[in-house]
Amino acid sequence: MHITDEVINLKNSTLNIFVGECIGRGASRHVYEILHDKTRVLKVEHSGKTFHNQTEYLIWQELKDWPVRDWFAPCYDIDSYGNVLVQGRTQPFQCDKDFKAALTRTRGGVIPKAFADIHYGNFGLLDGVVVCHDYGYHTFFEQIAREMSKDAGYVQFDAPSPEPEPFDVTEGGQLALDL
Repeated sequence: MHITDEVINLKNSTLNIFVGECIGRGASRHVYEILHDKTRVLKVEHSGKTFHNQTEYLIWQELKDWPVRDWFAPCYDIDSYGNVLVQGRTQPFQCDKDFKAALTRTRGGVIPKAFADIHYGNFGLLDGVVVCHDYGYHTFFEQIAREMSKDAGYVQFDAPSPEPEPFDVTEGGQLALDL
């Protein structure tokens, strides 16, 4: 017998040791608890060509060193195919009323415009603060397209660069919810 003959048994045993119950479902993914680390979850993509795991992982990699990172549940790892994502576990909201109350209490009732799919199911509490745990669908690329449109203007390539403006995440780019 060779180890490859044991692949199915090894896979099932490993899953039983490390992966717990399904604690959430979405259109393209299932979310499972990680038995030995209750601060993280496993997101498993089950429908092809949605790429939400890859999108969330790439967004996190781009934003993790910026102050806006505190709006996002962190992504810790992803498999090489992008089907399985390890993300920080949030305490999900059970209804819109609870979401809005927590948003008012922890964020002043505002949320960045970049979040396209704003409803209580995509947000939760992490360390007592409202964060987005489902940001695979967003308007980031639309915002980039607007910034790069002809109407936005262009910078002369060989011209001296102006000093960058300070990055302010406290006021700009936030949308007040009708609470």
